[in-house]
Amino acid sequence: MKFLERCPGDKFLVVSKWGEKVLGLELGMSLDGLKPHVKAVFRDDDLAAPFSSGSNRHDALVLMPCSISTLGKIASGIADTLITSSSTSGAQRADASHRGHP
Repeated sequence: MKFLERCPGDKFLVVSKWGEKVLGLELGMSLDGLKPHVKAVFRDDDLAAPFSSGSNRHDALVLMPCSISTLGKIASGIADTLITSSSTSGAQRADASHRGHP
């Protein structure tokens, strides 16, 4: 939560069902406790969220915690959830910008 409080600008939160469980079981927090610190909350199965396609730019993407399964999907380019879709579209934009494409 301190991380969310310190970060400037608009923040959007995507929480998987297991991420929400980790919040409760390991951190003693609820999703409602994070809502005041973000502009909007999206479910991980909401592939219609604005930043899912990559056409809406963002400055940064932070995944925490990130499971090995999610990390493997991102590394393999599998975009079957909002978290993996946002991560892979962001990586594609970063790769294109390193090659001189906008």
